[in-house]
Amino acid sequence: MPRPNHLNGSHKVTGFDGFSLIELMTYIAIASVVGTIAWQAVLWIQEREAHIETQQQITDNANYGLNDLNHGIARAIFPPRIIAAPVGEGPFENTHCLEITKRNVTGSNVITTYWFGLDSSTQRYRLYKSTTGCNVIPSGASLTDALFVKKDNSRPFFILSHDLIQFNFKAYSHKAGFNYEIPYNQANATQHFMKLNGSLGCKITTATTWFNEVMLSTHTLDVQITEHFNADLDQLKYRFNGVSILCGVPTAPTILYDTPVSRLSCAFDTISGTLNFTSTVPISPSDWAQMVANIEYAPATETSSASLKGARRTLNFSLANVSQGSMTLDLYSLARSCADENFTP
Repeated sequence: MPRPNHLNGSHKVTGFDGFSLIELMTYIAIASVVGTIAWQAVLWIQEREAHIETQQQITDNANYGLNDLNHGIARAIFPPRIIAAPVGEGPFENTHCLEITKRNVTGSNVITTYWFGLDSSTQRYRLYKSTTGCNVIPSGASLTDALFVKKDNSRPFFILSHDLIQFNFKAYSHKAGFNYEIPYNQANATQHFMKLNGSLGCKITTATTWFNEVMLSTHTLDVQITEHFNADLDQLKYRFNGVSILCGVPTAPTILYDTPVSRLSCAFDTISGTLNFTSTVPISPSDWAQMVANIEYAPATETSSASLKGARRTLNFSLANVSQGSMTLDLYSLARSCADENFTP
């Protein structure tokens, strides 16, 4: 039987002749476009990551200083003071200082100040912290890099608005042709400044031990501001049945109560700074002491609590015109606990 001839049979063997030149050039062009797009995407991602990293570095650096500042404001026990720095003090020329009084663990008052110091090479400001008053230029390292500029050049860095501290600055940097800006405004950078909690309120004292050594009952009690009395500012009130009363003048006293057996009146002399109580029947020393614990100080006119720093008054107590001792009243501390509307931040 003859063998089949595979070379001349019906099965044909064919080979792959390859890409044509046009096909090859088309493939190369497509691959080039795809590669270019992919490479641009990689570059964009790298650039974006660099921007995010730079923004984060600026944010972290600024927040390090501002968190310290906000914490200081939140812990302040008296209204912060905003002071213009002395002229001609290098980086602190024509800038501002925020002075904060805080209370440490031992109960003592300590001062912390925050400054903006100009970096001449960048024309931006660093935030500094010091433990001395605003009358002493800070020394040492800053809390932040030179990051800050004013939002409004016509206003100070810190603006006191009632019980708020408003920040007039923003973090700003220019790197690799890009501007980075982080604004700080009243909504996210202002701390409420609260009154101190306590039982003192507007009262000059809560002690009820006055006149313990006095044996006899008397008809009168006088409380007089004897030192540093300011007739335009100082006045004493009496809290009677939960209401603060400004007693009448000596020629027209206020009647606190009037019964068939006794009458009690009070009067405040604005010339001598004396609050007088007169009773038609003798009152015991212990009862007079209870009344002293309800005497309040309140300014006659609107005054800033900050302006009272270091202000003190000496009060003298007399029964039947005989002096029974005196005390010193710190108006700055009182202003922080008293809710009288004439005490403003």
